[in-house]
Amino acid sequence: MNRVQNATTTSAAETNRWIAGSSPRVPIGSRRAWIRFLLAALCLVLLGASAHAQTVTATVAAGISPKAVAVNPLTNYTYVVNNGSGSVTAINGLNGSSTTINVGGSPLAVAVNPITNLIYVANGGGTVNVISGATNTVLGSAVNAGTGPSAIAVNPNTNKIYVANKISNNVTVIDAN
Repeated sequence: MNRVQNATTTSAAETNRWIAGSSPRVPIGSRRAWIRFLLAALCLVLLGASAHAQTVTATVAAGISPKAVAVNPLTNYTYVVNNGSGSVTAINGLNGSSTTINVGGSPLAVAVNPITNLIYVANGGGTVNVISGATNTVLGSAVNAGTGPSAIAVNPNTNKIYVANKISNNVTVIDAN
């Protein structure tokens, strides 16, 4: 009988968990969750309003078959590798002007070290070109990498370049020091 009575009646402890006067009765935990939801929605409306207002501000010509892009936030330059024309397009973020840098081969990926202002371009022929961001020119000869480089990344803290090679199934690590 005690079990049936507990199942059909509300104990004093359970009653205290409900908000008095709410109709229908809403548990306090649910009310708090609802308030958190409303506050989060309000933040999204206030802070996310600019995300809905994004528009295209410019279109900049690049070379043939642009493949990848990287940005140097310190110099406000964007670098686009153009696989079909063997070049990199350097775009000035301040005025939208662009410069074409011939790297040869078939560039596939690009990475920027913002600290050294050097740009690294992985070529389909298994090499990496280094571009000076100060002069937008290729520095020296290409560095050998693995077979079929498909992606490149830079760790600015260690000044090491990592090249993912899809054919040789490995990663080449280049010490830029």
